[in-house]
Amino acid sequence: PSPVDTLRRIHGLLGERGRLYLTVPNLASLEARLAGEHWDGLQIPVHLHHFSPASLRRTLESAGFAVELCRTDSVADVSRNTWRALRASGQRSWLARMPWRVLQLLGLVADACGRGQM
Repeated sequence: PSPVDTLRRIHGLLGERGRLYLTVPNLASLEARLAGEHWDGLQIPVHLHHFSPASLRRTLESAGFAVELCRTDSVADVSRNTWRALRASGQRSWLARMPWRVLQLLGLVADACGRGQM
């Protein structure tokens, strides 16, 4: 429920030389913007908070971390689940009509531009 408090506790456990590798869905991803409420990365109520790279960086820094690297990746299962949700919703958008592998390919392009899903 409180990302900053949780991250502060983790920071304290890691100590000065510790490192945290963190993966979260990227709310600013291309796929999230295109699919909206059907984006698999939302997973409400599993995810209580959603972050963009900028908001995640601010949250980590508020908890005492120094961010060394931030990058995005896309995951085929997320693309497939997003595509299935779009199709099941009855949406007639171009995104729902394309083969899901094309959406997966868009994810790779988005990664190259720093707009991947995770």
